Amino acid sequence: MATNPVLSIIRAAGKGTRMKSEVPKPLHTVAGRSILAHVMAITAEAQHDTIAVVVGPDMDSVRQEALAQQPDTATFIQENQKGTAD
Repeated sequence: MATNPVLSIIRAAGKGTRMKSEVPKPLHTVAGRSILAHVMAITAEAQHDTIAVVVGPDMDSVRQEALAQQPDTATFIQENQKGTAD
């Protein structure tokens, strides 16, 4: 049975402003690994064909975390961040 390819887009551009932290929200640690790592593990477990991670400008640390989790991850920069769910 043929299946359609699945693309997961993970929005990881959160600055964590309301968390009152210098650490970007996706890099906060929960249960021993970053929030981003947890989300990426779920997409890998679901066997999605392609994973794309959207990061904010000057968030190379988030991009590096995504690539550390899955080296073939496509990353994109959201240049204009206008707030929640933009």
